[in-house]
Amino acid sequence: ITGLQSCTVMAGTAGTGVTASSYFSKDKDMLGAEKAYAKLEQKLQRYLDTYEATHNYDEYHFYLDEIEHDPYVLISILSALHDGVFTLAEVQSEIEMLFEKQYILTETVTMQIRYRTKMMVIIGPYGVPQVITYQEPYEYYICTVKLKNKDLSHLPVEVLTEEQLSAYSLYMRTLGNRPDLFGQAQYPNASTIKQPTYYDIPPEALKDDR
Repeated sequence: ITGLQSCTVMAGTAGTGVTASSYFSKDKDMLGAEKAYAKLEQKLQRYLDTYEATHNYDEYHFYLDEIEHDPYVLISILSALHDGVFTLAEVQSEIEMLFEKQYILTETVTMQIRYRTKMMVIIGPYGVPQVITYQEPYEYYICTVKLKNKDLSHLPVEVLTEEQLSAYSLYMRTLGNRPDLFGQAQYPNASTIKQPTYYDIPPEALKDDR
């Protein structure tokens, strides 16, 4: 009886661990959240790609980080915020909040007074036309655009409580027990389950029993 009770407790503990590390939201909600985040990124990318065509400055300087994120990080944050289960409707505002925290866009316009050479014809002595040159001042506008990607994986410490951070870490360690949710072919920035390396193997496991 004691042995049976012990076995039952162990099974319960194992089940709790799997439960705590698993995503329980519906696929349509998790994929929908990822799609909504990706749409915000696409909108930002289009804005930057067409910047010179939609603005009217004399000179542009761009300092832009890559626009990208790990979908597992996104879903793990949202899952931690909602005790493991969320719907797409519930997380719309949080998706926008995370996006605004991840991407910091600054647009700075400076104006310089520059001079250009102009020519003018005047009538000189004895009615003879003369061409003279002079410097005309004009305003010259320089626009500097900077995009900082803080990396979505750096945001959990800003938006999660200590308890939620623990849940987030567990989700990321197991990918919510859904390594199939975001395949590398379609989501190249998605995390993968890390394979053990030599240094992860306990020394006793390397001993030859013979």
